[in-house]
Amino acid sequence: MPLLKKWIQQDAVFGIWQVTEPFEWFRSRLISPYPYDEELQSFKSETRKLEYVATRVLLHELYGKETSIGHHDSGKPFLPDTNTYITISHTQGYIAIGICPSAEIGIDIEYRSDRVRRIQNRFLSKEETDWCSSPITDNAIEKLLLCWTAKETVYKVMNKEGVDFSRDITVHPFTPYQDEWFTVSEGGTLTPKEHLLHYEINERFACTWTIDR
Repeated sequence: MPLLKKWIQQDAVFGIWQVTEPFEWFRSRLISPYPYDEELQSFKSETRKLEYVATRVLLHELYGKETSIGHHDSGKPFLPDTNTYITISHTQGYIAIGICPSAEIGIDIEYRSDRVRRIQNRFLSKEETDWCSSPITDNAIEKLLLCWTAKETVYKVMNKEGVDFSRDITVHPFTPYQDEWFTVSEGGTLTPKEHLLHYEINERFACTWTIDR
């Protein structure tokens, strides 16, 4: 299946690709002279190679033309020779990308599994843990997945090292499937701010995104 979902929010464009095609299918669609082969040779993992080519095919779909992707020392991606911001996320079988010409953006996608339960102590505060385990609204796994992806999303627009997910990023309670968006507070800086996040949650994955206005 090629493009799973593509949408526009304000002046940003987002897309999710379900990666079911083989490596050669994606590689055959990369036609420009950028040194893909040289970069691909540096990857030992076949999964990493597949993510690499699939990411660039999805970017072409969203951006309208093929272009290279650079990375800062922090690992944050950027598009050379343009002021367009880009955000990228990979998870098992899916790739998500967002691009925006006017503001930093963040997106994160995570496949649905119980793995998030085992690591929740790494990224949840006590208050968030209580909310996620509360029987009042239920949907515990959904809340955990959305908390994890939300914090990853906000981290991508913070541009700050040494962020403690449990202390410096706070997800405010909301009702998955009912509320169209929710808010996340960013602390650990001299100028705390609040981010508005949109999301999608289904039987396959959780995805959150934001535009940092």
